[in-house]
Amino acid sequence: MGIWSRLYSQFLAYRILGDDRPDKQDYSDKQLLKQAHLELMCAHNMFARMLDEDMVDCAIFSINAAEKRYNYLIKQIKQERYSRKNTTMIGQLGGNGVE
Repeated sequence: MGIWSRLYSQFLAYRILGDDRPDKQDYSDKQLLKQAHLELMCAHNMFARMLDEDMVDCAIFSINAAEKRYNYLIKQIKQERYSRKNTTMIGQLGGNGVE
């Protein structure tokens, strides 16, 4: 998740600041997931409020993108926790998996 956190930090720096000064703050998994959930909720809200037929497609694309990002983050967090759990178990067994 460290790579995604740094990329997201740089994305926010470019988007908010409008220049190439990268933000050095790393976001936690919880913060990234919370932001992704907020983006998903905003996309659903935008879809619910669309009146113009041409903008409905835009809202649908926003929902799809937000869902993919949210699902990706959940998958990465689960995978990271699983690998951390296996690493801890191997370490407790003495490093080679045999007692």
